[in-house]
This record gives sequence, C-alpha cells and structure tokens, in this order.
Amino acid sequence: MRFLAGTIPSKPLTTATKLRRQQRRLIIVGVGFFALFATILTLRHVYAHATQMARPDAQRKVLAILWMVPIYALCSWMAIVLPNAATKILLVSSVYEAYCVHMFFSFLVAVLGNGHGEAAALDELPATLEAPCSLCGRLRVPGRTFLEQCKLGTLQFVVAKPVLSLLDYLLDDGSEPI
Repeated sequence: MRFLAGTIPSKPLTTATKLRRQQRRLIIVGVGFFALFATILTLRHVYAHATQMARPDAQRKVLAILWMVPIYALCSWMAIVLPNAATKILLVSSVYEAYCVHMFFSFLVAVLGNGHGEAAALDELPATLEAPCSLCGRLRVPGRTFLEQCKLGTLQFVVAKPVLSLLDYLLDDGSEPI
C-alpha cells in the first residue's frame, strides 16, 4: 500500500460501518424520491389552482396551504441529510405550519362567508350551535361566540408555535433526549 507523504493511513472500514453507510444512503435517496414525488404532485395542484381562479378569495388560501407539502418535504429531507442542522431546518417548517393553520381558518371563514368576510360568515352561522356529542348533556354555544373562540385559539397557536419552536432551538444543548 502506498501512502502519500504527510498523510495518516486510515483504518479499513468494518463490514458493519459499510452497511450503516449504505443504509444511510438508501434512506437519503428514498426520502429524497418521495419528497420530490410529493412536491411534483403538489406543484400540479398549485398550477391548477393558480390558472383556474374561480373563487380567488378561497383559492389564495388553498395555494398557501398547498405550499406546505414542498416546504415540509424539503425541510424533512434536508434534516435527514444534514442532521447537525436539523433543528434550524425544522424551525422553518414549524413557522410555516403556524401560518398554514391561520390560512386554514381564513379559508373556512372565506367559504362560510362566501367570500364576503367574517361578518358574512357570522350571518351564515345559526344563532346557537349544538355539540355533536356531549357527555354532560346538551351543550349549546352561540354561533358568534364559537367563531370568535376558534379565531382566538387559532391566533394563539399562530403566535405560540413559532415562539416555542424558537425557544426549543435556542435552549437545545445538543444532547440526546432521555
């Protein structure tokens, strides 16, 4: 065996190490394939919605929600390829998740209000809503209160999710979980 001057000879790889490396490559290629496949399918739907704007008030929200698939696929694949940067990469998908929850609520209001805003959505709701299944008897909630509580809960999530994800990233010491 010939060695270049100044280089340190490396140890021969064991069979177990070679097998682990092959498994890792296979996982990266497999995850990459499915991430690409999901992205291509989603981009077809994005194109269809963008070119056929029959209900722009609702379809803009659908487009924002559809972008979640490519963002999640790319972030997940990159987290597998670059495990040391996984927390930074997954921070992006976490923030976009919060945005998508807000967009989904906005989509529901747009569909309920037929594109005329929250006031029209409130007019469409019945005066009281009854819980679909209630263990403590019949539960009735005013429609306006229900929509306002849903909006409040959504906005709390939209603020809390990115803040808690950022705290998780900042407070991560790099050690393995217990």
